Amino acid sequence: MGEEEMKFGILNRPVALVASATLLAGGTLVAGASNAAASNQVANVFYDSNVYRGSWAWNQDPHDGQPGDAFRVTDDVADGYGIEADLRVAPMRIATTAGHSSPYTSPWASGDLTEDKSYTLDIYLVKNGHYTFVNSYTVTA
Repeated sequence: MGEEEMKFGILNRPVALVASATLLAGGTLVAGASNAAASNQVANVFYDSNVYRGSWAWNQDPHDGQPGDAFRVTDDVADGYGIEADLRVAPMRIATTAGHSSPYTSPWASGDLTEDKSYTLDIYLVKNGHYTFVNSYTVTA
């Protein structure tokens, strides 16, 4: 495994503290939000010494014209990497920006899932057909 692959997902202490404070503040805002808004997740994708690469989004339930049980990825950094999210279900659902110039947001990958069940969403960076794992997240339908 190369040095680049060993560095993924590592946050240094000051950045982790800022991220924790931001997450806490966001959680406080979500607690007072409507059920539809509270069921959504949005997170930034960081890699290689906490370099921002893009983001992903999950919608648990349909709202504001957006589908439910759906996710997508956004690559808004012209760095040569695409972003891919794979939902571990059968058949696997994939949202990717690979092959598109930045900035680009993938279409929603969606389909009905069993309600109140948790699923794993894996995030990867993609460059020249090479996939580098970034992180896994738990999402709920």
